[in-house]
Amino acid sequence: TCTWDAGGDDTVIHFQLDGKKLSYGGSQEFLFTLREIIADKLDLPNAGEYYNQGIGKIFLNDDDQILIQYDEFAYFELEDDFVQSNLELLVEHTFPSIKKRKYPIIINGTIELESHILTDDIDFYCKEEPAIIPRKEKAEIEEFIKQELSKNLVWNKKDTAVSYFGSIESDLLLIQEVYLTKFKVDKNNLKKITVLY
Repeated sequence: TCTWDAGGDDTVIHFQLDGKKLSYGGSQEFLFTLREIIADKLDLPNAGEYYNQGIGKIFLNDDDQILIQYDEFAYFELEDDFVQSNLELLVEHTFPSIKKRKYPIIINGTIELESHILTDDIDFYCKEEPAIIPRKEKAEIEEFIKQELSKNLVWNKKDTAVSYFGSIESDLLLIQEVYLTKFKVDKNNLKKITVLY
């Protein structure tokens, strides 16, 4: 299995075998060659404002060909708009791990484009150190923020990603900055098969 995050400044491809991550170099020297073949055959970018994320399964067919079956999502970044937005949003219910803290939790997150590969993400910090939030509670906070931003901002979820920065404490959520980044979707493939070698 392999996953990739290509574009911007680099083409990063990670490999796993039976659930274990494979490291480049040493006895795994062939991974460098495999990475180059995958990048070439799937036309993965390594620079510029074009991005491609994906996951694939590598296998051998009856004709001894090496193939990859993969999902990919590729897009171009078009423009980045800054929206100064002080949205004081009251949290509808108490999040235990937030309520018990003495200091505000700083949040920095992204609501990605609608795709089957990209996922929303949020980071939590307390006094400049990563804050550990239980997975279930993190998902609830992410969903709450997504719903509230959807109510207060207008954006086309199919071609615009939203990045935000703010804080959360007790029963008050404060979003201080919002960035809207427009994209043009290029490829959105599911279970596509390509011959690697």
